[in-house]
Amino acid sequence: MLKVFCDFDGTVSKGDVGDAFFRRFSGEEALELVRRWEAGEMNSRDLYLAMLKSFRASPEEVEEFIAEQEIAPSFREFAGFCAREEIPLAILSDGMDLYIRPLLERNGLAGLSVYSNEMRWEQGRGWVIEFPYIEHACSRCANCKGYHLRRLRRKGDRLIFVGDGLSDLCAVKEADKVFAKGELAKFCQDHGIDFEPFQDFRDVLRGIRAEVKRHLLTKTHLRI
Repeated sequence: MLKVFCDFDGTVSKGDVGDAFFRRFSGEEALELVRRWEAGEMNSRDLYLAMLKSFRASPEEVEEFIAEQEIAPSFREFAGFCAREEIPLAILSDGMDLYIRPLLERNGLAGLSVYSNEMRWEQGRGWVIEFPYIEHACSRCANCKGYHLRRLRRKGDRLIFVGDGLSDLCAVKEADKVFAKGELAKFCQDHGIDFEPFQDFRDVLRGIRAEVKRHLLTKTHLRI
């Protein structure tokens, strides 16, 4: 079975929503913390908990921020194709469900599986971040995408991953086919990992159509 997994920030979304989110509400401290994470000096759990200390926003301000964000228009068409072809499609993110789920819901995609970190407002406590997959974390991420590919793979599956950044490095090592851009494409080039470059989900859709055709031909050949 074909299964597709997509990064969210900068891949499904227009721009890096998580980066903009913490830069807006955690101030200048977020810039140095992100630099340290990119350099491998801290993992994302420590990054988020450190940014949470300087996070200043009301629930209403966060709602306003989320309302300003958009997903890539071509992703809706891509998700529709996967639904019609009965191809499982899931979002893997080392970001927060706080903005991921509302953006998907607003675009009629609330039914997609989402595996991410969790952030919420609690009366009397303020903003809280939780890491449901931390026990399976890698050295860089609180939510290791490679873990989810290993966990969700079944015998005979062909796993496809679509991403653009440093939190995707473990996923490309587990996927059977990779669509990459940005920092992830550079990583794949530098480490000899096969990938197909893409600009938006129209490129990915063309590649997935070819995968579906190849998959059907293989099944027909096996029956013969």
